[in-house]
Amino acid sequence: MDINQLRYFIEVSQVKNFTKAARNCHIAQPALSQQIRKLEAQLGLKLLKRLPRGAELTAEGEVFLPFAERVLGALNEARDAAADLHGAGRGVVRIVTLPSACVYVLPPKLAAYRRDHPRVDLVLEETVSAKIANMVLSGAFDLGVTQTQDPIPRMKRALIEQEELVLAVPDKHPLAGSQEVRLKEAAGETFVVTKKDTEFRLLAEDLCRRSGFEMGKPFEADHFDSIQAYCAVGMGVGLIPRTVILKTLVPAPRYVRISHPKATRKLWLVWPEAGVKNKAAEALIPYLTQ
Repeated sequence: MDINQLRYFIEVSQVKNFTKAARNCHIAQPALSQQIRKLEAQLGLKLLKRLPRGAELTAEGEVFLPFAERVLGALNEARDAAADLHGAGRGVVRIVTLPSACVYVLPPKLAAYRRDHPRVDLVLEETVSAKIANMVLSGAFDLGVTQTQDPIPRMKRALIEQEELVLAVPDKHPLAGSQEVRLKEAAGETFVVTKKDTEFRLLAEDLCRRSGFEMGKPFEADHFDSIQAYCAVGMGVGLIPRTVILKTLVPAPRYVRISHPKATRKLWLVWPEAGVKNKAAEALIPYLTQ
């Protein structure tokens, strides 16, 4: 019996919906359903009744639920005790991050950590990537999340995520109907980009340079949401991480895959080379980098 099977079963029993339970547990809904079926097969019990718009406990599930809750509770207490012995069970972890990572990448990772370390407070601050290293080195923050392309002196780093970049173009643009393009096909276009003090601006300029052209005078925006909105209304074209594509934007740009050069953004977790003194922050590192 897998402890996650118990956790999934308990979550479904609480929210009475497989899809919502899967979202809360940060797992695909088919995988969650499969694990619960395995649990039922191992026990020889029918625990949940699948309904057209949800789920409910069977009579057997009602009997089994308090036992599952006690097992999970005992495991959480054991984890807390172990964390206390390592000095990681309580305290405050301060993280400084670029805004897009805070919205699109970190939430499920931080939720998993918080579930296992409920007595640790997490404090997040958002800023531009170029400032993050100094804010961590100064001791104001325990960890940083940055997209700085090169290694940072006096800091260790570990890859959190590598995201594909796509080219956002207006709906009527000549490239809008393409499945993929070489970035040099956008030479001479006005680019909608983040401002000069951002690492993403440097990345965009570098990709243009590697494609054989220099980015002309761009139209600047503060956030990826803004870049997409301005591309949609014909202000230019823009490079966008696939993870931040807005599906509710009206009008919306077209998003075209870039075949050359390889267009990706890497997000890094950074901390001082001397190590992380905060044990609770040290315990967070594997959650962010797996």
